[in-house]
Amino acid sequence: LLKPKQIVNGSLFVVGARPKMGKTTVLTEMAKNVSNQGRTVLLFSMEMTDCQLAERTLSQQSNLNSNRFYEKLEEHEWDGLCNAIGRLKQCPNIWIDDTPAMTLQHIQSESRKIKRKLGDIGFIGVDYLTLMQTEKADRNDLAYGNITKGLKVLAKELNTVVVLLTQ
Repeated sequence: LLKPKQIVNGSLFVVGARPKMGKTTVLTEMAKNVSNQGRTVLLFSMEMTDCQLAERTLSQQSNLNSNRFYEKLEEHEWDGLCNAIGRLKQCPNIWIDDTPAMTLQHIQSESRKIKRKLGDIGFIGVDYLTLMQTEKADRNDLAYGNITKGLKVLAKELNTVVVLLTQ
């Protein structure tokens, strides 16, 4: 009997692509899927505010361009939007931190705090590496290396999966 393949806890995955290629969309879809399993999800976003992330997620779920949210909607569009809101309300276990210029220490501290409060964390998403506040280093690649190393250690410590976006 074969089991479906899944991401192993303790793993760090780095997703890199050019701007506007859908990295955040992939991250929010992963978060939604883990949340639908009843597991806690932490999203740390330095690129978007919590409201922007919520708007993007609603847009994905309703299949409406988010620009339509600011215009008069047709009845079928309202129905789709209300259905999407209803589905997202069933996922109250997604925590978003949009603190600007976050540090690795902030992510570690907040993640540990949530783990103590709620128990297991199913998924941690970080959007994105080069917007994080780094410690002093001779070169940026060394500073970013320290961040990825710290996130890998955090994944193992909390027995979860960490997905880090980068450009």
